[in-house]
Amino acid sequence: MPKIQKADPLLRKKVFIAIGICAIIGVILLQIEKSLTFAVAEWIVANQNQTGLRVKIVFLAITTLFVVPLSAFSVWFWNLGKKIIYYRQFPPPKVKVVKDTPVLRGKAACKKGRLLKLFSIFLVGLVFVLISIFWKLSVIFSEMAK
Repeated sequence: MPKIQKADPLLRKKVFIAIGICAIIGVILLQIEKSLTFAVAEWIVANQNQTGLRVKIVFLAITTLFVVPLSAFSVWFWNLGKKIIYYRQFPPPKVKVVKDTPVLRGKAACKKGRLLKLFSIFLVGLVFVLISIFWKLSVIFSEMAK
């Protein structure tokens, strides 16, 4: 029977608090979305000479909101996969878990580590796809705005 790594109650509490805070922020953003969208649209068309540039700025901000978290997750998953492969153990030593987790060793752990690294590469690819899509959209919309 595999060894079980016990959950860290303090980490579990922190995760639930973080999820709650994110949910509250999400609800607030949904409530102010219409007024925020209207304000951004007004700002874009406020100066006819700079409309194209302002459209690109808005798309740059949106792109950043998507790309930065995905990039951070990609780095985190890559490092976790690297640790799993190095120690040949999942979860790696000294890594806290939020639920009781069976400890995998050897080939099974390395397979999980490689899957996490593969997922990290997928996220990097997704980042490049999002950047190219948003760039193309910003060019199209900025040309339409002129």
